[in-house]
Amino acid sequence: MAQLDPEGIIKNYTIQVACNASDEVDLHRQIRAYLQNNNFTLKSIEYTRLIQEHLDRMDYYDQVSINLSAEAARHGYALGQLEPIKEQSSSINAEGPSYLNIQSQPMEFSINPEKPSWQQPWIDPNLKQTLFKSDTKTYLLLDATSRGIISKTFDLDDYNDIDKCSLYSGQLAEDLKQQAPYLLDVTLSEEQLMDDSSVPKFHRDFFSKYWGKNTGIFIHSSEPLDKLNFHLKKFTKVQDETGKWFFFRFFDPRIMAHYLESIQRWPQRIAKWYGAQKDSQLIQSFICEHMAGNEYKVFQLKPNHNLNHSGNISLTSVEFEFFKDYQWQQNKKLVEIELRQDFPNETANFTNDDINDWLESAAKKGYTTPRSLYDYAYSTLMATTYGFDLSEVEQFLSEQTTSHLEKSKLLYQSTKDAVERYASGSNT
Repeated sequence: MAQLDPEGIIKNYTIQVACNASDEVDLHRQIRAYLQNNNFTLKSIEYTRLIQEHLDRMDYYDQVSINLSAEAARHGYALGQLEPIKEQSSSINAEGPSYLNIQSQPMEFSINPEKPSWQQPWIDPNLKQTLFKSDTKTYLLLDATSRGIISKTFDLDDYNDIDKCSLYSGQLAEDLKQQAPYLLDVTLSEEQLMDDSSVPKFHRDFFSKYWGKNTGIFIHSSEPLDKLNFHLKKFTKVQDETGKWFFFRFFDPRIMAHYLESIQRWPQRIAKWYGAQKDSQLIQSFICEHMAGNEYKVFQLKPNHNLNHSGNISLTSVEFEFFKDYQWQQNKKLVEIELRQDFPNETANFTNDDINDWLESAAKKGYTTPRSLYDYAYSTLMATTYGFDLSEVEQFLSEQTTSHLEKSKLLYQSTKDAVERYASGSNT
């Protein structure tokens, strides 16, 4: 949102809001009313979610989110603090050499219909060769929350043959036992690498039930479990530049892959994450599933890096921009998938870049929630496919003071009516 300061300069802010509302439209109306009463102009709404969904899905969240939801439950409405938006003059990822070798590998797993189930491979051969090596240990950093959503239970205690430990300590580890991230030693012996029948049940279950579901990331390291766990603990809860604490969900492969790609030219960050000290490091590589498990990405520290890690890690404003970009890229992917599922014939004539351009255009006009992005993309798709003009409708909407969600619903309905008239042969 924006506000004109006493010197006549427009300043932009973000704010977190918790509110009891009947639906998204009602929520947006309440937000807009509050802003107008306080001389603010609403620029865009990044997302709206039920509070529990928000806490479950955020790549990071702080105590403010929990406090706001509690206050809203008591009073119906709660506002966070105004956060000035700082303009970034340059991107860390735009200059300098990359310190990572990043490889994307397709999955080539296939079932032989002539063999019974117990003779089928338990893992894609290329993935097996990548993950399990004789010269290093293989660890799985697992998100118990995401796993529990699939399994409907906490089942890690059922696998007694796997060494594991929580990244949380003390009372927090007890209180959040079923939601904590866990580090598991999933290294396979030479015998297990050669004989599929000796592979532990945990491994078979993971790749048959949880691969492609974003429940964890793999790590290569020569260090023992306790030492690697101590290293990774540092990143579960970190401070920003103002001293506020955040939980960082880096064990989600989608978040970690995007984050590592974003910081690959940031030597201090790479050194810290990989535990680099001159030509040695605690971690050789991170392996993250990609494209719903149809691919995987390997992020390996380059040799002769000459990096040295030191000091505590804190999240900078640049990194928060990385997280926002991650959420934006995810929203675009979800909208494109839904649009192609709903209109396979119409979207077949358009590339991913075409739809991406529509969504970028939507964002510039203030449509930033998944629902409003979908409505705008749908309208552009139909207008392009059937050859009608939406400029008058868009001009009308630009003059309205309603929320962007209300505008997108009107745009969607106007487009739908135009398509129906076109289909019936009427141009009036």
